[in-house]
Amino acid sequence: MIQNDSELKEIIKQINENLQLVSEYIGPEDPDKYDHNDFLIRIPRGYIRKASEHRDRISFIGDQTLIKNISYSLLLSDFYCWLLNRTGISLTLREMIIKSGITLYCSIAESLLRIDPLKNIRPNKSFKRRLEGMLNVGYIDVELKNKLSWLWDARGNIHLYILNNPEYKKYNDEDYNKAATITSELLEVLRKIKEG
Repeated sequence: MIQNDSELKEIIKQINENLQLVSEYIGPEDPDKYDHNDFLIRIPRGYIRKASEHRDRISFIGDQTLIKNISYSLLLSDFYCWLLNRTGISLTLREMIIKSGITLYCSIAESLLRIDPLKNIRPNKSFKRRLEGMLNVGYIDVELKNKLSWLWDARGNIHLYILNNPEYKKYNDEDYNKAATITSELLEVLRKIKEG
């Protein structure tokens, strides 16, 4: 058991050295070892929550299929968090993980805008028009509407062909955290609406 930061630092040094040795031994062109279970590195247990934990948090939604699918997406968000918080991934690759996280959270938010009792608010309209409808009936305030609009606009960058500039130094950790917080705020608003 690790007792202090000095021990933690030493263990991480050993892990990094051993991981490099594994990578050098297996190499990029050795599919036989890639596919063998004995050669897979296990993600530590406990950081990525179980799908059932996520389902319990969002059970108020009511639609069982949507609850399950959102919980699976939240598993992926836990994995992204693990990568961002527990590995040395940096530079452009880190930004692409953050971008993927933003897109994931926006996908969840987009789905949430279609649950009961929101189904009749501007049905079959765009994300932003549905936000306008929610604002008009008092479900959300201007601040949350603007945050959700930011999330939608950031998610639009999945369309690479419309980008005018390279996606370099475009995303940072604050953007990931902002996307997660906005989605949590929307979930809390919807929980209150559903619970009356």
